[in-house]
Amino acid sequence: MLAQLRAFLLEPDPTPAQAAAPLRLLFALAFGGQFGVVALAWLVLALLVTPTPSERALTAQVLLGVTLLELPLALGAAAFVARSGGKEGAMAASIALGVVLAAPAWFALFVWLSGGARLYLAAFLGALALYYLLGWMLAARYSALVETA
Repeated sequence: MLAQLRAFLLEPDPTPAQAAAPLRLLFALAFGGQFGVVALAWLVLALLVTPTPSERALTAQVLLGVTLLELPLALGAAAFVARSGGKEGAMAASIALGVVLAAPAWFALFVWLSGGARLYLAAFLGALALYYLLGWMLAARYSALVETA
């Protein structure tokens, strides 16, 4: 996969077909990097902290609402970044999608730290899976931008 990314970067005028896989790879790296940092923080905190269960669910509900509002935010941010067009715009849009769509992982960590119910943690993980799938599909859409430069 990295060879495809290298070929994409070195190609002066790539076709959309040549751009789709590298843009998806950039999305996956951005999403996975963000998720990896959260997983590492979660592991360290799990060793150091024992959250006490809380019956209050307001924090989890608010963060779940923010998670739902995050999809249009991610789409808007990626579209704004993609305005520059060309390879650079397509790459920036894919990376922006990966970073913004992985943010619910941070919310899940916070809910876990505050003693939120497992139902909310499952909802955040479901949102992450859905956002990864949507981002994976949308990253390839930005391959059409590489011809506009």
